[in-house]
Amino acid sequence: MDSLMENVKQEVENAAKRLASLFESRMKSPADMKFKNYTPGEGHPDWAAVRGRADELVKEASGVVEFDTGTVKEKAAEAARISDALATTGRSMVKNYRRFHSGNHTLLPPFFIWTMHNKCNFRCVYCDNHRGSKYFDLPNENVLDTEKGKQLLDVCRKNVTGIYFCGGEPTLRKDLAELTDYAHSINYFPLMINTNGSRLHKMLVDPAYSKWLKQMDIVIVSLDALNLDLLWRPGA
Repeated sequence: MDSLMENVKQEVENAAKRLASLFESRMKSPADMKFKNYTPGEGHPDWAAVRGRADELVKEASGVVEFDTGTVKEKAAEAARISDALATTGRSMVKNYRRFHSGNHTLLPPFFIWTMHNKCNFRCVYCDNHRGSKYFDLPNENVLDTEKGKQLLDVCRKNVTGIYFCGGEPTLRKDLAELTDYAHSINYFPLMINTNGSRLHKMLVDPAYSKWLKQMDIVIVSLDALNLDLLWRPGA
């Protein structure tokens, strides 16, 4: 069993290194606004204006957002977070191996999805709860408050290391920064979020979100159209 555990740990560490290498190579490639297989349509953004506005927002946020300093202390802390998460993943894989071979198929997942609430400021036609109801039409009941949310994170962290924040639109939660910061502090990896991105420009100039970008491992921006008239709910 010790050799199995060692093999599992080695495989997980190798996968993490490959993933980190992929992210690093992509981060070194400068973003551009050139499109090969897309022609702007009616109601689509003016991409030159979008790039100009994005540059303005970067300048506004740069005085608030904390960037990686690359110090030994910072690198050590991040290595400790990932190592702790990988150790948990290794233990969970061993538990899954034992369960599966004993006929128990209630396996531990590598990450869990937290639907934080049903509220959303967009009206994407594809977005539903897989039972035919739109999230934004569902009652917003039994939503965990901040403290109960932290309790959920504590319980799940015992056997699961990845977390996927979603909704509804998770950035509409006023305590999002506090909850993601707490998840980071108890060594969740990776920290993922699915957002329509409509509030990022407001969040990143808010001091409460100063650490948010460097703490999140994956930010997924999900949109149903390029025409905001098809997405936006007036007054939202």
